[in-house]
Amino acid sequence: MRFRTFLNVESLSRLISWLFRLMSLLLMGYLVISLVINPLISSLTPKPFTEFKWPDKATSSPAKIIAGPDGALWVTTIATDGDNQIGRITTQGKITLFSVPAADNLAEITSGPDGALWFTERLAGKIGRITPQGKTTEFSPGDPNLELDDITTGPDGALWVAGRDSNTDCKILRLTPQGKITRFDVPHSIAMLENIIAGPDGAIWFTADRFSSSSMTSMIGRITMQGKVTLFDVRTPSLIWGMVAGPDGMIWFTAGVESSSGKKIERGMIGRISMQGKITEFAGPKYGAVSITVGPDGAFWFTERLPSNNDPSKIGRMTLKGLMTEFAAPFSLYNPGDGIVTEPDGTLWFTNVNAIVRLTPPRP
Repeated sequence: MRFRTFLNVESLSRLISWLFRLMSLLLMGYLVISLVINPLISSLTPKPFTEFKWPDKATSSPAKIIAGPDGALWVTTIATDGDNQIGRITTQGKITLFSVPAADNLAEITSGPDGALWFTERLAGKIGRITPQGKTTEFSPGDPNLELDDITTGPDGALWVAGRDSNTDCKILRLTPQGKITRFDVPHSIAMLENIIAGPDGAIWFTADRFSSSSMTSMIGRITMQGKVTLFDVRTPSLIWGMVAGPDGMIWFTAGVESSSGKKIERGMIGRISMQGKITEFAGPKYGAVSITVGPDGAFWFTERLPSNNDPSKIGRMTLKGLMTEFAAPFSLYNPGDGIVTEPDGTLWFTNVNAIVRLTPPRP
């Protein structure tokens, strides 16, 4: 009996020793995973938001961004020291700046039908062209009082531009790559034209603002290649900030819904309009969505207006069914309203103050 008891005590001692060694190994493994492996995995995993700082030598800050024909991103800028510039940024974050001999701040930019980039000079009333190598050319419509805004490439291989003259008469210009300009009038009730895009129906679509006695609201317009204009009312009084052609054959837009007094934006809205003019509205982000694009997942991605009350800046996503998701940025987005674009590698890009931001969407 004593011999058996001795064996039991010895076995128990060995068992305790074995358990202690096992716990030590588990603890060591936990520390290795926590202090070494997890940080290594984290460093190798792409972060959703990556910010590329604008060069210190720049005399301008980034504004509108588009995807260029050369696989890079192209950016118009707001001059801060009298020198207008257009920026080019590769998907690796390398930024090159080209000086533009423009008399006024640059407005919008688009990828042209000829492999070059085309842009507008807002108050100078000129249209510019820049090659991927940085060579610039200017075209003048002949009216120094013409104010130009957005620009897009049409299905006819020409550039289409939204603008207005000194009498606030709105015009849509058609410019061939060779420099021939044709003007089309928009009804006098319209005070301002802004967004302009090529629609899926072979026409050009645009947003039109009109003033009432107490506020300004937006309409959506359509112009054919022959210059016939049709205007559609948006059911809810609002200001439209962005447009994009959707994968469903419709035009989608972002807007801020006005309060009953017409003096402030009450909430955000995202809408779609069919080619026949039927409008469907979806609830948008609290502070309003601005620029919008079709993402790599077939959903719509958009920038949001700068929040108040120290709420985090966000980028939003909406499905074709109107389901919305928001992603908080790790830094403040002070200027996210000047375009958001999708690159072939599935990343999204937009501008911030003195920076370009890349967003890698989470995998579904």
